[in-house]
Amino acid sequence: MGTRPLSVTLHDLPQPSDGASFERRRQGYARVVAGARGVQVSSEHERGLLEQVWGACGDGAMPPVAVVPLPVDRPTRWGPPAGAQGSTDGAVVVLGFVYPGKGHAETLAAMASLSTGVPLVAVGAPSDGHEDLLTELADEAAAQGRSFVCTGYVTDEDLERWTARAGIPVSAHTHISASGSINRWISAARRPIVTPGAYVGELHRRAPWAVTVAADLPAAIGAALHDPTSTWIREAEWDGAALPDTGTAAAMQLAAIEAIGLA
Repeated sequence: MGTRPLSVTLHDLPQPSDGASFERRRQGYARVVAGARGVQVSSEHERGLLEQVWGACGDGAMPPVAVVPLPVDRPTRWGPPAGAQGSTDGAVVVLGFVYPGKGHAETLAAMASLSTGVPLVAVGAPSDGHEDLLTELADEAAAQGRSFVCTGYVTDEDLERWTARAGIPVSAHTHISASGSINRWISAARRPIVTPGAYVGELHRRAPWAVTVAADLPAAIGAALHDPTSTWIREAEWDGAALPDTGTAAAMQLAAIEAIGLA
């Protein structure tokens, strides 16, 4: 069987925070990159992580690397639903799979000083092998005297409803490299509260109107509960040039593939 040149797109680049799987993951990523003519990643932060992986595990020159940001489509509606006043449930909501470092535990810890009537909702299912985290989160929430709810798997339709009506969107991911969850909030005209980091800084520089960067997470959540409208993006603020939509991102991907002679 013959071989063909290929381009690969990488995500969730290995980081020391991966723990026991870090070495195995970076060896695997290096093998994939070694077989590619070109590579695409979703952030400058991911490019830097890949360079670290290649420096430790690669052999020779690394293939060309193109950065194509994750797409964020322009919202189809703006502002909270009629009568919602910015929030329909007063919950703090974390979007995406439940796994260590995703930010659920960090968000719950930040809620310790809030009214116990404010629940934490995880919209998404636990990643395979991390079902025990649901018990840990429920126990910690109970110790605070508040409720914790995990929706489990949600369909695209349900996800659209959640992002359109959820109370306070939070992403406190501890080792984020590029985030579809944050982008999903933004594409629903939501301005999520996010914690500082390399990727968050990169996103904020491009689109400061799209996220609220919170060095003090408890204070930021408290302020948003007091003024839920602060978690919504106004149509006049939207700058499509800062956040490529699906069509633009696809064109960027194709251009990167053409640049290495594969199209």
